[in-house]
Amino acid sequence: MSRTSNSARAARVVAASGFLAVILYAIFAALQIFVVNPRAAAPGASLDDIYATMARAGESFVAGFPLAILATGVALALLLLVLIRRNTGTPPWIAATGYLVMIAFGAPALFIASFVPSMSLADTYGISGGDHSGWSSALYLVSACSFIACAILTLVGVRRPTPHPA
Repeated sequence: MSRTSNSARAARVVAASGFLAVILYAIFAALQIFVVNPRAAAPGASLDDIYATMARAGESFVAGFPLAILATGVALALLLLVLIRRNTGTPPWIAATGYLVMIAFGAPALFIASFVPSMSLADTYGISGGDHSGWSSALYLVSACSFIACAILTLVGVRRPTPHPA
């Protein structure tokens, strides 16, 4: 088996793993926005009670916008997966860098996606609009580590010569 086919196989494995990582990030972000943070903001209340209290207060907890933001990341990750699978010359470090960038941009996406729901919670319960559970801090940390790993991988990757098919 040639070095190029091993590299293409490695890039496909990296892309599949990166796609899965982006999906998991989006799932945890959605859970943070719609379940964990509201429960932490109103301890002791069930999720149904929280949503009912918000509705009575005239605050909506519309899921469309936050889910659209999170789904956009997943869609971009799928597009990258398809592109990497179709381009057999993609080095694995470039595939990894692409997904690390997406996870790094998960932090601003999470902030944007959670802004309106958090403000609705804040207006309903007279609390701050910030994170009450700590989960977003964990997601932000994952994004920061991804950004750092992306920078390191890019520095190492551009210094390594890419093998060209004979």
